[in-house]
Amino acid sequence: MKIEIPPFVTELINRLESWGRQTYCVGGCVRDSLLGASPQDWDLATAALPEELLICFKDYRTLDTGLKHGTVTVFSQGRAVEITTFRIDGSYADARHPDAVSFTASIEEDLKRRDFTVNAMAYHETKGLIDPYGGVRDLEAGILRSVGKPSERFSEDALRIIRCLRFASVLGFQIEPATKQSAQMLQNGLLQVSFERIAKELEKLLCGTYAADTLRDNSRILFTILPELAPMKGCKQEPPYHLYDVWEHTLHALGHAVQKFSVRFALLLHDSGKPEAKTYGADGTAHFYGHAKHSAAICRKIAERLRLPNRFQSSAERLVLYHDTPLPMKESKIRKLLLALGEEGFFDLLDVMRGDTFAHSSHIAKNAPPLIDAASETARRLLDSGACLSMKQLAVNGNDLKEIGFTDGKLLGDSLKKLFALVVAGGMQNERDTLLKAAGKMLRQYEKT
Repeated sequence: MKIEIPPFVTELINRLESWGRQTYCVGGCVRDSLLGASPQDWDLATAALPEELLICFKDYRTLDTGLKHGTVTVFSQGRAVEITTFRIDGSYADARHPDAVSFTASIEEDLKRRDFTVNAMAYHETKGLIDPYGGVRDLEAGILRSVGKPSERFSEDALRIIRCLRFASVLGFQIEPATKQSAQMLQNGLLQVSFERIAKELEKLLCGTYAADTLRDNSRILFTILPELAPMKGCKQEPPYHLYDVWEHTLHALGHAVQKFSVRFALLLHDSGKPEAKTYGADGTAHFYGHAKHSAAICRKIAERLRLPNRFQSSAERLVLYHDTPLPMKESKIRKLLLALGEEGFFDLLDVMRGDTFAHSSHIAKNAPPLIDAASETARRLLDSGACLSMKQLAVNGNDLKEIGFTDGKLLGDSLKKLFALVVAGGMQNERDTLLKAAGKMLRQYEKT
């Protein structure tokens, strides 16, 4: 089988091999190529030692990605390629990095240290595919299997447990029973892994086509790193609005949502506060009053723990807080949400609501989508018409108000805010003369007091 290696990668391989150093494409780029997909990243493994890499590519831009572990990033034709010396890993005392590595001249020895068989393949244009652990067989069968003993692989680096779920979510593969059993037995090892590393894998996991199925089969692993979600499982929601418990509802919502991290992260957490908010009426009916506020607080807590960007944290919290916005939406409400969330955030909210809707009873799943579409159309019309959604778009400013008698101070600022609120709510046209007339009235009322 032949893999098409792009020119920017071939350029680096040819340079290394002209030095007499065998070099192979390895890992995900080989796996994805065999699956018929276009690799996002290309990684190389080579017999060249780290110091030789720096000399070999002294005329290229390079980054010392992990020199002591044999890794250098080289930029070729504007693309980054990670090149690692063939190596054998020592023990992993910190469950993350090997305590020491030794370099080898054998690609087969290098492949022994990799996580899963589908990632433990190497390709060379003339030597062909190197597949010592049956990666092609497992690709064809749609199976994720560890290289060697799964308990050893997961003990070396517990992040591989989440990576296993990520590959299952993205590729739609089944996890081989022994590999799955070891992942579940060693899941507490994830508590030793930095949340920054977990967050990167979780993003890819949640955006996978098979995220819902993967999380359904491996919920205990997710609950290890996000224990706040565990109470959702088994928390019943009675008809007529719901068909599933809170956890199953969440998974169905994920499965129907666009594959965008901001949307899927919000959906994962949108009902996380329901177990805490659950109460019962006199007739025994369950209610979840105020659950959006509880969920938003949990969302913020988890986003902070995962050390997601501050802007993302705030946006996710607001998406969760507003996910239960009643339908149909009035234009005044749409204006306020556009103001609170921004353009991208508002349409993310609609996508969150779409996913949530499809996880409800058939009546809601049928009737709500047209109302969401109508809100989308109204928002797009407002944006296209240049609707005033920020103070900068207001047709008057502080200087205009000074010309009609205002002075610097609290009254001027409060009056501008009142004018802006009226315009956003749709109660006043964003026209200079109209706004100045209203401002003058505010000033006269103030002077009478």
